[in-house]
Amino acid sequence: MPHHLLLKGSTLWALINHFDPPVTGLPSLTKAGASTIEVSDLLLTPAMLEQIAQNRLGLIIQTHPLTPDDINATLALAKQSRAVAINTHIRTPHIDHDDAVQLVKGLISRATDASIPLYCETHRGCLTQDLYRTAKLAEVIPEMRFTLDVSHYVLSEEQPGPTEKLAALLDIILDRTEMIHGRISNGQQIQQHTVDPTSDLAQSYKAFWTEAMRRWRMRKPAGSTLIFTPELGPPPYAILDKEGNELSNRLEQTETIWEIAQAAWKQSASAGSNRFWPCTTNTAPPQK
Repeated sequence: MPHHLLLKGSTLWALINHFDPPVTGLPSLTKAGASTIEVSDLLLTPAMLEQIAQNRLGLIIQTHPLTPDDINATLALAKQSRAVAINTHIRTPHIDHDDAVQLVKGLISRATDASIPLYCETHRGCLTQDLYRTAKLAEVIPEMRFTLDVSHYVLSEEQPGPTEKLAALLDIILDRTEMIHGRISNGQQIQQHTVDPTSDLAQSYKAFWTEAMRRWRMRKPAGSTLIFTPELGPPPYAILDKEGNELSNRLEQTETIWEIAQAAWKQSASAGSNRFWPCTTNTAPPQK
């Protein structure tokens, strides 16, 4: 396979409760090997943009559009700041298929005209929260590309890992994945407070990421870079004890997820498919 490069991403959101204000944590990200940082367009200021540049971090702008026109200002900011890409949480999931198609096409058209990559994140509470709908959108919009966060689909299915019946739908998303967010859900909590790299659950996610990476490699020319962002958020994403303290150190867990991602990246260089379903752990729904 051609030579490719895996880059470690980061988010400003993940620094909440570790640094006050979160932007003061940028030097620590650079020290930990991060190459990019994702920030909401609502939080970006000239001073923050200057600090991001000083810490030599590429910028990915997150936005939450309801209409195609909603990203006009974000696109202008992206051009001004030389952003790497725009990552969209498209609001809302509560529209019909035809309106969803027109919304996605409108967003992509504006980003294409501005020559800025635009990725649609697979995320709850967004147009992409339902795997079936997202796959159907991708089928009719060939240019649709994704930031893949499989934890949201695992949670919505109440399953601890990807399962056989989701294979065909997941295949469509995998073939369009341009960036990956790394978080491990067990199907009940969106963010597990401990990550054992040798556990069945962690290995299931590793296999999923490996296959997404392998397919990305097959599509991309030599010299291309893939961004993998371990994304562990503050409460209420993080699980708390009865005193209100987080049960784990998110910065340490970030490094564990990054280690799993690096192992997946190494494995993805082989030409063979690495199918990730069915999950080896129990996939039965909870008894009520």
